This record gives sequence, C-alpha cells and structure tokens, in this order.
Amino acid sequence: MKKDVSNRVNMINAVITYCDANTAATAAIMLFGTVLAAVKAKMVLVNSYGQIADGTTTGVTLDTNALRKAMCDMALKCANATLAFANATDNHTLAALVNVSERKLKNLKKEEVDDVCEAIHDATSAHLADVMGYGLSAPDVADLQSAIGLYRTASQNPRQAIVTKSQAKKKVSELVKEIVDDLLVGQLDKMANTLKVSNADFVSGYKQSREVINLGSTFAKIRGTVLDSEDVPLKQVRFVVTDPATSQVVAETLTDNKGKYGVSKLPMGTFDLRWEKTGYGTVVETGVKVSAGKEINRKVVMEATS
Repeated sequence: MKKDVSNRVNMINAVITYCDANTAATAAIMLFGTVLAAVKAKMVLVNSYGQIADGTTTGVTLDTNALRKAMCDMALKCANATLAFANATDNHTLAALVNVSERKLKNLKKEEVDDVCEAIHDATSAHLADVMGYGLSAPDVADLQSAIGLYRTASQNPRQAIVTKSQAKKKVSELVKEIVDDLLVGQLDKMANTLKVSNADFVSGYKQSREVINLGSTFAKIRGTVLDSEDVPLKQVRFVVTDPATSQVVAETLTDNKGKYGVSKLPMGTFDLRWEKTGYGTVVETGVKVSAGKEINRKVVMEATS
C-alpha cells in the first residue's frame, strides 16, 4: 500500500475509533451513525484488498464473516433504492427481483448469499440512472460488486477470478478516496461541525482524529520566518526548542538572510519555543505539541527594544 494511502487509512481508522468511543455526543444526529456504518463497511473492503495488495495473490486468508456483512449491507442499500424506484413506476418485475429483507439475506447459505447479492447488483446496475434519485450513487453499486468478489475469494468460490495485487492496490486507492471525499469531507465532517457550540470538546477531538499523520515517520519539524515590526526579515535570530520540564535545549538554529529558519528530526512531545536576538524583545511560545510526521510553521514578529 502506498505511503500516502496508508496514512489516510490510519486516519480513517482513528476517526472510527474516536466516534465509536463518543456515540453519546452524536446520538441526536440521526444520520451520523448511518454514515459511520458506511465508512466501516467500505473499510472492510479496503482491509481485504490491502491484504491482497501487501501479500500474494494466492493463499490470502480474508475475513469471510466481515465481508459477508459488508456485502449484505451494501446489497440492502441497493435493493431498497431500486425497490423504491420500482414501486414508484409500478415495475412489478423489478420489484420482485430486489424485494429482499435483511432476515432473508442473513438466513441464506454461504454458497447462496453471493448469488442473491449479485442479482440485486445486476438489477440495480441496469437501472442505475433511475435509482440514483432514491439515495444511491454509482460508487455504491461498484462497491457491492467489489464486496461480492472479495466474499467469493474469501469463500474460495471458483467463480471469482483471482484478484491481482495491482487490481487490489487500485481498488484500495479508489475506496479510500470515496471514504474521505464523500463520507468524511462531504458528510461526517459537516455533521460533527454542528456540535461546535454544544460540544466543543467532541469537535476538537474529532478534528484531531481527522489529521493525516505520517506514522512512517517518528520525527517532526518546525520552520518559519522572523520579521521585525516593519516586515523586514531578521537574520541571525536564535531559535531554540526546549523541554518545558527541564529547559534542556532539544534543538536550535539561526535564521538566514531571509529571516527563515527550520529544525527537523524533533521527537514527538510538548516543547517551549523561543526566538531571541540582541536589540529585540525575546518571543516565547510554551506548551507546543509536536506530533510524529507533522510540520509546524511559525511566523514571528520581533519588536526592537532600542
């Protein structure tokens, strides 16, 4: 899995974990749980494709139960939207094809359930332009086909062609983009923001979980520019990063001729920052949290003392 995709997957998992731990905060938002469930279902596909992409094309053990649940959930969404369209247009033949309950899917044998889901997929796909006005999107139908294929792979069903590593990598990228763009940015983020006034702590935590952190890096960096009160770059300003508990210097550097500075390979933690130069008032910022893989940017203005 590509590094940037892996980082986004880590972020999505962090959002799921945070929201699951704070269900009371979003209980009054009717569709929050529904959208979060859709994120989880797509992540089942992401994880399964990820196993194939990072492993070999044969001998991969996938979570059959999780894939069956994801497949059935997606099939029910397609079935309900298509059934609504069929009822609205008095298309009894189509209605009969997709009139499937959650109980029926749950009770089907493992060698039958994928066939029923595929019939729903085919019926929905054949009327895709019509059913999109009933709460369904093209990616939903594509995801159902992916879930069926992965379920058959997990069940060692010979009707399913082997998913190659290159195909799996492509599907992971596509699914992660769907989750971030459509479900997080498009929906969950907006619903979470409705709680800014009533539950600021939840919103703050949610935003932290949404940060894409490069877990492949254990270090961070701080960079920026130092100017005087007339916006003139200041050179030879000493920038110091210290441990707030002991005032021990962790890193230091001097600004260049353009007033720019930067320190890298900082460990994660909380630090104090200080900018100092003879003839200017020292600038101090305390309790700055540094996260692994992140970059902090600070533009500082120093006032002359003489």
